[in-house]
Amino acid sequence: MEKVKKYTGYVLFWVIFALLLSVLSGIFTPKNNSILAGVSERDWKPMGAIAEERDRVDVLILGDSIVLTGVSPLDIWNQQGITSYVAGQSGQKVVESYYWLKEIYPKQTPELVILEVNALYNGEGAVAEMDYSLGELVEHYIPLAHYHDRWKNLTKADLTEEQVYTEIDITKGFKVKTGTDPYLGGDYMENNEMSGEIDPATELYLKKLTSFCESHGIELLLLSVPSPQSWNNERHDAVAEYADAHGLPYLDLNQMTEEVGIDWTRDTMDAGLHLNYAGSMKVSEYLGSYIAGQYPLTDHRGDPVYWVWDENYKQYQMRLPQEIKTEK
Repeated sequence: MEKVKKYTGYVLFWVIFALLLSVLSGIFTPKNNSILAGVSERDWKPMGAIAEERDRVDVLILGDSIVLTGVSPLDIWNQQGITSYVAGQSGQKVVESYYWLKEIYPKQTPELVILEVNALYNGEGAVAEMDYSLGELVEHYIPLAHYHDRWKNLTKADLTEEQVYTEIDITKGFKVKTGTDPYLGGDYMENNEMSGEIDPATELYLKKLTSFCESHGIELLLLSVPSPQSWNNERHDAVAEYADAHGLPYLDLNQMTEEVGIDWTRDTMDAGLHLNYAGSMKVSEYLGSYIAGQYPLTDHRGDPVYWVWDENYKQYQMRLPQEIKTEK
């Protein structure tokens, strides 16, 4: 009898503790997807995918700052009528890509997910990545762990309002970057010595992301945006090996810079790490044509249901810096 009471006491403790965490997570989680509401600047752009109207994003693009500055969804929209969104972050790791996909999926059901695979190499070693992955796991299921420091800014609204995301990013996750700092280093695919090894924690979450797409009927495309400071043949080979083993397509634009039209004296803002606006336009045009040719995605141009995409494109064009407008 004593054992039964003791066991019951343990169960009640953990049930109450779980309920408390659930209630506090609900209170501490921002009620809107704005920075003013408590969302971090790093999370703001991927959260914008949730704020979009339900099932309006056909292509979800994940990855780090290389894809944030390298692919423009609204230019793909203008050229192909395909709705896409870059749910990227500076330094995004694959574990983050995976949990963003899971968080966004209830609101958006993309037909295609694109993972920019430099995210495979943003880690700091196997032990550090296992620790980071555990932290992401906890924060995904217990939002209080992520938003615990909001206690200083809580308001009555946090106690009473429901969570509704309304703040739209009109660039659909893309970051416009101007300025030019040429890359002059020659054949970077052969000449740098960065390791291509994928650490175990990263590969685990790459497999989880792959499995999620498979189980939900989503096509997965692995992508490399041109980046001399981030890529080489060793990394290409490691990703190609994973793609072959899992029956995935892999589009490495680092091997196709001539076809894309990249000019490293003009198309990078920081000597070859990130593309500038000029480079992103070339990548977006090439990628848009590629996915339109490879996947049965709907051209929504002219569909009144998607009028807001035309409106966002006009707003995006109006906000482009004057030096870009002059070049165009």
